Amino acid sequence: MHMLCHPPSSSGSDRRHFVRWQARYKLGYELCALQVEEAHELSQRIVAYLEEAGGQADSHAVIQHFAPSLPAAKAPLFRQLLQQVASLRRNPSAGKIWVLRPDFVTDR
Repeated sequence: MHMLCHPPSSSGSDRRHFVRWQARYKLGYELCALQVEEAHELSQRIVAYLEEAGGQADSHAVIQHFAPSLPAAKAPLFRQLLQQVASLRRNPSAGKIWVLRPDFVTDR
């Protein structure tokens, strides 16, 4: 079991270990909350961009729009979020097009 998931005993000589576990758990929870907030904000940006583009945009345009503000380390998260909010359609004449999923279309 992972030490952040289950606290050690809080009795006797394990007390210091328990206090350290609490500090790590709190830090882990705060980092997790920040990551969730960051992912939510990024997904909202993706949805807003696609809506402004008429509900769809080609892959090149999406990359060009987000690349300047997105560190390389966040690329996997970005791709995962993009796949959640949009579906990729391949069009022989237009290339790869990301189309906003109906569940994410907002009434503006």
